Parts: sequence; structure tokens; C-alpha cells
Amino acid sequence: MKTKLSDILGWGGEISRASFVIWAAFLFAIKYNLDRVLVHWLFDRRWSVFSYFDAPAPGIQNLSPAQNPKEFLILLLASLPFLWAGVLLCIKRLRSAQLPLWLAVLFVAPIVKWFLFVALALVPEREQNLPGPAPPGVSWLPKSVVGSAALAVGASVLLAIVAMIFSATLWPNYGWGLFVGVPFSMGFFSSLIYGAGAPRRLGESVTVAVVSVFIAGAMLLVLAFEGAICLIMAAPLAFILAIIGAAAGHAVHATRRPWIPPQLFCVPILALPLMFATEMLRPGPPPLLKVVTSIEVDAPVEDGLEACGGI
Repeated sequence: MKTKLSDILGWGGEISRASFVIWAAFLFAIKYNLDRVLVHWLFDRRWSVFSYFDAPAPGIQNLSPAQNPKEFLILLLASLPFLWAGVLLCIKRLRSAQLPLWLAVLFVAPIVKWFLFVALALVPEREQNLPGPAPPGVSWLPKSVVGSAALAVGASVLLAIVAMIFSATLWPNYGWGLFVGVPFSMGFFSSLIYGAGAPRRLGESVTVAVVSVFIAGAMLLVLAFEGAICLIMAAPLAFILAIIGAAAGHAVHATRRPWIPPQLFCVPILALPLMFATEMLRPGPPPLLKVVTSIEVDAPVEDGLEACGGI
């Protein structure tokens, strides 16, 4: 076993179970102590290891970029390097275990990601099977650069609009699924579609993902789904998350080439409801209890009226 820094830098290659566990434990220890310091500094409260099972990141589920821009940006920016490293480690470990690489999308889903990490720590390495005859792929997808890019942008923007409506209807509070899951899924989705018809470069996939997020934000602003300040604050984070998703999608379809199964395009579409559902299953804030105090005087009512002047 040889643990190298390149394990968390490049998207290619594989990683063993032992190296995966070592890197996961090391990064988790850094993130926990960083979150503990930030939560104490920003909110003057404690953050424990068990708190991660109630929230994907400390305090984010109770913040919005419009009301708490400083806290929101600091906490979410602190999570981005670990999100990148976590997705990258999952893809490399899935590759070494000969499992579908699209399972790395589950790392972005709260609660579910813990089951994914445990499974990847237990599944042994497997020898790569010899490729058999590839079944026909999706023939109706455009092969040209312009056609693939237009379809990728249009589909991912539609995904964002539907997710925004879904979130505003069933889960009106800002949460991890909206600010992290949607841009990540847009990048993953657009990269898959763009690279399905013909081999593409990583830079091209990233560009398509960034354009998708830009157009989706402009449409949300025009349709008055969200305010300008909120979108401007969330835009840099959305672009970074879309880039991470695009890199993950590029790694997935690069491995599956020359055949891209049609079911693969359903992964980001089904992942978003899963992210929103895990947020809804979390316990909410404790209910407010109404406290009523009263003073009982052990005396006849007439005495009380006389004391008040006969009223």
C-alpha cells in the first residue's frame, strides 16, 4: 500500500481500500476541526462529530446568502475542497472495485454519503473484466459540438428550473440540496450529455457546465424565482460546484465510452429528489412552547372589586 498526494489530485487511476480509508479519515479529521473552529468563531456554539448526521455542513441549512452572506460563504467555501476530494476519492475507489462510477453522485446526498463511504471501505478490489461487444448507444444524440452543447445546456437548465420549483413548493427553506445538489447535478448532467455523442475534452465539458449555470441563473432572475442579491451571492459557489460535477461526469463517460447507457442520464435527475428528501427527513428545530403565568389570589371576587375602586 502506498498513499500518495496524487490520490486526491488527479481524476484518473484507482485507489485501494486501505488508501481510501486513510485519506477519508485524514480529510475528515481536518474538516471536523476546521468546522469546529468556524462554528465556534461564527456562532459561538459547539459542533460535534455526531452533528454531521443532522446536517451536511455546520449551520448551512439555517442560512441564506441574502440574510447571512458572511456565514454562508465561509461555511460553504470551507466545504468545497473536501467535496472535490470526496467525489474524486469515490470515483477512484469505484473504479478499483469495478462498480459504476455514477455512484459517486451519492456523495453529494446528505446521510446517503455515509453509507457510500462504508460500502467503498468494505468492497474489495476486483480485476478488470475484458470488454465484450458494446451494445448500441443512444443514436439520437447529436454528434456535432454545437448540437451536443445546445442539448446539454438546455437539458441541464430545464433540470435546474424543475428542481427550483420542486424546492420552492415542498421545501421552501434554503438547504444543501438547492445550493449544492442543483449546480453539481447540472454540471454532471451537462457533461454526460455533451460527451455522449463523441469524445470531448475536460475543458469543453466544464465550459458547457458553466454556461448552463449562467443561463439558469439568468432565467431564474427573469422569472422572479429569486432575487438578484441572492443569485449574485450564490453564483461563484454554483460555478465551482458545477465544475466539480462536470469533472465527475467527464470521468464517468470517459470510462464508459464507446457506449453510454441511456439509464446513465437518469442519475442526476433521480439524485436531486433524493437530496431534497434527506433534508426533509432531518429533525427540524425544537418547537416553541407557549408559557403562560398567572397569579391566583385566595379571596372573594367582591374584595377584589372593592380594592379596584368598585369597578
